[in-house]
Amino acid sequence: MKALKRANAGLYFLPEYLRFAIGHRQRRADFQALAANRRRQRIFIIGNGPSLKAMNLDQLHGEDYFLCNHADRIAWAQGQQNPFYIAADKRVIDGYANGAPAVRANVYFLEEGFKPLLPADFVRDARIIWFASAKGGTQNRGLSTHPWISVAGGQTVLLSATQIALFMGYPEIFILGCDLNYTTPEPYAYAVTEGEFRAARRDEDKMIRNTNVGFARLTAGSARHNQRILNAGIGGNLGTLPRVRFDDIFRAT
Repeated sequence: MKALKRANAGLYFLPEYLRFAIGHRQRRADFQALAANRRRQRIFIIGNGPSLKAMNLDQLHGEDYFLCNHADRIAWAQGQQNPFYIAADKRVIDGYANGAPAVRANVYFLEEGFKPLLPADFVRDARIIWFASAKGGTQNRGLSTHPWISVAGGQTVLLSATQIALFMGYPEIFILGCDLNYTTPEPYAYAVTEGEFRAARRDEDKMIRNTNVGFARLTAGSARHNQRILNAGIGGNLGTLPRVRFDDIFRAT
């Protein structure tokens, strides 16, 4: 089975590499420049789970972190400049109030399919690093070591953000707000539409299973480079990552 998965991954990678080589070679320089300019030893990957409401996110000021998808609906993220933002599912665009991310970020990581769907002025003015989604997902592909070619995703864009953070060289990566619990009346840290609520409930079992498998594979890949991925969230169903208390991270520095 493992040999078959490796063979399939190789078949997927070849067309991804050819697309990069023919039309997107500049992406390598974009990713490498970010890695070269990294100054911090840790980064926080922030999901949108309701556990965020019980956390003192003000402690993240001055830290490196990723926001994702509809993080602009989280009060803490509004009205401030944020380091990184990522989105990969084109359905996210439907929730953008003005057709573009409302999160103010230094760097936007966006899946290449977003480009023709976003306002031309946003594409022109924002610092965007485009990436292609790797077919098969993280649970099948494992760690993407060449994000300028493709980045494996999955049931959550946090998997893609984590792989980009690993490439950038952060020794410690903390996951927040990846609750994977959609049976509660409030499955996110912000209000959602009825359609968003139904979609979350429908995919819950798949989300939990594939996300845990995906993070397990990233943990195995990161250990070879002495990097750690830790779950700093509260509660939830992400069980494959070692846990650390969020507040303790800041007491130790």
